[in-house]
Amino acid sequence: LPAALVRYAAGRFDRLDKANGGSVIKIDWNALDLSPATVAELTGELLDFRMESFRNGRWEKKWTGYQHFDFGPPYGQQPCAPMMLEEMRSLPDTIPSLRETGFFVGGFNWFADWVAMPLGMAALKVAPNQAAEGAGRLMEWSLKTFSRPPYGTVLQLEASGLQQGQPATLRVRLSHADGYVLTAVPVVACMLQYLDGSCRRPGLWYQANIVDPERLLRDMERLGVAVQIDVQPKQIEPRPQGNNAMTTKRKWNELTPIQQATIAGVGLIQVLLLIAALVDLRRRPAAQINGNKKLWTLAAFINFVGPISYFLFGRKRGG
Repeated sequence: LPAALVRYAAGRFDRLDKANGGSVIKIDWNALDLSPATVAELTGELLDFRMESFRNGRWEKKWTGYQHFDFGPPYGQQPCAPMMLEEMRSLPDTIPSLRETGFFVGGFNWFADWVAMPLGMAALKVAPNQAAEGAGRLMEWSLKTFSRPPYGTVLQLEASGLQQGQPATLRVRLSHADGYVLTAVPVVACMLQYLDGSCRRPGLWYQANIVDPERLLRDMERLGVAVQIDVQPKQIEPRPQGNNAMTTKRKWNELTPIQQATIAGVGLIQVLLLIAALVDLRRRPAAQINGNKKLWTLAAFINFVGPISYFLFGRKRGG
């Protein structure tokens, strides 16, 4: 679906420069009875997660490539991580003017995003078979324990380019209270085009790359998805000049005592966790460790994630 929205935007601009899709998915996980197969599938998604987006003429892998999207009430501003969808890969070739594009996914909740997912992904990279069950249980527990309303799902495209020689922006917002409905409706809308022969072509295609995007949005709205489209002249913000460009950066002596103490405390905890993990790895026989001992040693140097992942997943039970 995100690639179809980019294609829709390309038809609304004389020249499409940027088109990024973002989503926020808020589900009441306590209302769902997750089967072991569903938890295993979720764990597999963590293992296959690729943080890629298109920048500077190529697809880039960047753990820091977050984008902020304003999803409007009741979700507001949300940081979203780049998530590679194969349907997006061909867009720079089919839309040559496109300089920036990608799909970005919002988080579940603070614990799942910043604790459970990083720990699970690190453990799965080092010992995928041994850590799969534990990572799945941790993720399921974090979703059911920390997720809070409001619930619902939004998919939003934010695009910019030239219209009639003038800079302009486009926002397309699709929403529904049930995330499963928002997933199923595009499939039904695509089938309507397939059944009447309008999107039948030889070969194998992603639905987002073959449908008529304008008709897709009309049919989705008819099937119950809220569709909002907003086109505005682009507001050009002045670039900060001189010393103003550095106003967001502060030196150590410009921080408050509480901020300094917090940074120092966090750094101390990180060092202590690293030391504890390295000492345990040195003393513990390889037979009592899940996965490769050398890889766990390298992983221990990854901020908090490495040492905590080792203590949760790296040591065999009863070892």
